[in-house]
Amino acid sequence: MKISLQKKLENRFQDILNNSPYILTEYFLSSFNGHPINQNLYKRFSELAKFLRFIKTSLQKELISVKELEELPIELVEDYIQVSTSVAAMKPIVSILQSFFDYYTVYSYDINKRRPIFYRNVISEWKVAFDYDKRIKHLKDKQIEFPLLNLDDFKNILFYYDNNYVLYLHTPAKIENWKKNKHRNIAMIALLMGTGIRLEELQGLNLEDIDLRKREILVRRGSSKTRIEIQDFALPYLKEYVSWRRKWYSSDSSERALFINSSKMRVSVSLATSIISSISKTHHLKFTATSIRRSYERLLLDITGDILAIKENQGYRYLNSLEKIMIS
Repeated sequence: MKISLQKKLENRFQDILNNSPYILTEYFLSSFNGHPINQNLYKRFSELAKFLRFIKTSLQKELISVKELEELPIELVEDYIQVSTSVAAMKPIVSILQSFFDYYTVYSYDINKRRPIFYRNVISEWKVAFDYDKRIKHLKDKQIEFPLLNLDDFKNILFYYDNNYVLYLHTPAKIENWKKNKHRNIAMIALLMGTGIRLEELQGLNLEDIDLRKREILVRRGSSKTRIEIQDFALPYLKEYVSWRRKWYSSDSSERALFINSSKMRVSVSLATSIISSISKTHHLKFTATSIRRSYERLLLDITGDILAIKENQGYRYLNSLEKIMIS
């Protein structure tokens, strides 16, 4: 009997709870019981389970007690979080950990002690001790330092990934993975470069949202929908991917996502970020998803000269958000 994608996700989610300390199950039952098991919930608890495994290994414990979580050194939290070197990577992790510790220090209740289960919120302390807000600002400033790319740069990067990137892969497994996913990965990058959409918008695209005949995509931003033209240089990569998507991934017809992973599920933002990072590390041009978007906006400004049209096209609420691309 064929198992649905939703059932597979629910099974994987249950595996997380079954193989984690009960404190994670209690958090789920108290805060999320009745919520549908979706990708966001799976990601949240997968991250928490990963954090708890890290703590268990660091403390060299078979089991983690409430007391040990209450008294966690903030240096351990820093060791876990410091591997995140971008705003996009760090902020979701901190948010997930903050919610977990908020529950146990504010909303939970120990009848015997007549207080919340945790007396101390180590994440809140870590934010102060390691100046979280200043670090986020520094990471944002650092992202802006990436140079803007021009149209030739976009084409050069796409050609490089299509033909030369494989030369920097030194294991058979990495080469095989590149061969299997090359057309999907290059299509994602080409679409980012050819439309300037955000990673979250790329992730949310469905098959019916792309119209190659009209050369446009339909992007959902909250309650609104925006049609965005796809630049010519990106079209060949997208046409090839869409044509062979089902063959490459043996996709179920029920999966509507445009970009899917080997598990036949919608790709994550972290996967797209990782792909971009791996290419940038070996290419002479350094870039991020943010710098690709800024470069596209600058390119569009040079072509049209219409800053108001770009504001609407790119989904900005305020015109001053575009100031940085007007400086050249």
